Amino acid sequence: MDDLLLLQIIQLQFQLSTLTVRRIRRRRRLQESKTRDAKIHIARKVFNQHLYECRDSGFANRYHMTYSSFQYLVHLLGEKIVFNKTKSLNSTGDPSLYISPEMVVAMSLRFLGGEKEKSLEDVFGPRRASIDRVLDKFFNACLNTPELWLQLPKTKDELTAAAVGFNEHSDAKGVFYGVVGCLDGYMIAVDKPKSTVCRDYWSEHYGCYGINTQCMCDPNLRFTYANVAAPGKTSDSVALDMSPALTDWLRGLARDELDKDFYIVADSAYPLTNYSLIPFSGNGLTEAQKNYNFFLSQLRIRIEMTFGRLTTKYRIFRGKMAYGHKKVQRIFMVSCMLHNFVIDNDNVEIDYEDRLVEHEGGLIHANQPQFVGDEVEGPDPLASSSVRRGLLVQLISEDPQLVRPLHNLIRNANNNH
Repeated sequence: MDDLLLLQIIQLQFQLSTLTVRRIRRRRRLQESKTRDAKIHIARKVFNQHLYECRDSGFANRYHMTYSSFQYLVHLLGEKIVFNKTKSLNSTGDPSLYISPEMVVAMSLRFLGGEKEKSLEDVFGPRRASIDRVLDKFFNACLNTPELWLQLPKTKDELTAAAVGFNEHSDAKGVFYGVVGCLDGYMIAVDKPKSTVCRDYWSEHYGCYGINTQCMCDPNLRFTYANVAAPGKTSDSVALDMSPALTDWLRGLARDELDKDFYIVADSAYPLTNYSLIPFSGNGLTEAQKNYNFFLSQLRIRIEMTFGRLTTKYRIFRGKMAYGHKKVQRIFMVSCMLHNFVIDNDNVEIDYEDRLVEHEGGLIHANQPQFVGDEVEGPDPLASSSVRRGLLVQLISEDPQLVRPLHNLIRNANNNH
């Protein structure tokens, strides 16, 4: 009986000690959690204070947009760029290095601006593996945020607005009214791929390995379409055929309700149709054809200016990328989205808080219905045709004032000697 009582006492003491240990551990975890949360709060506050203090001195040079646009982008991406606190602690080993949403955007923008992962590790603190996860989270967030998606003009009002905008950049007195986009290819230089596919990525024209992208811009140098279409050896005309969303949109321009008034311009690497005009090439051109080429180039240069802005802001494209095709695709698409975002927001004289109110009540442009070429009856609108180009050349030839400026005549004369 005494032994049984002693055993019961020992069991009770063990249970009490176990409960005491659990309570101590629970209390310690709560205390650690409070301490960790406090450190995270302080770290985020310090980083945000750093961003705020440099908003007027060098912020755009570091993050490639204004402070107001930066904060607005953080808001748009929202919960999609929030890291789990526990995982962040496990990754960094220090609560003061918590990767906040602001840090996710800051690191990603500086990466696109040309900084290497090692440099980001030195500046921001997280390890290389964490930086890769940050970039993936940021790219996924952008690609899944409808407000950032590229948009082709779809309705007649949108197409008319684009046509008016391009017409303002032309000296041809309305002869080229109807242009709604400039199309061209851009080569992304990459390191030599695996031997099994490297031949497909070699471009004889550029003399490097690369990836062919097909892009179109509006008169304000915003991307309306971008597609990482094919390996570098693919010609632009073939790459266009590998961009079904764009070719369907082009066929849709032939819809009856649009009165067949709208078309795009491109260079001589693309086929000539009534909905995609290209310049004349070769020798022996008439004066009217040369004038046509000049006025066409006034509009085609918009896409070159768009590429120039993109690569000046996001200098990651100035060198060769050492990433796989899929990652390069994500980098390029997100860069085009942010390019538009900056144009739309950097010059807007609206406070960040006011812009949030405007956003909450706004419409998501990306949800507008699309039209496709299947709605067009009759011959294929993208069949080779020179009818529209011929009509424009005739209009130019009939107006003696529609001639190239003197500086262009002198330059071409010097080139011919």
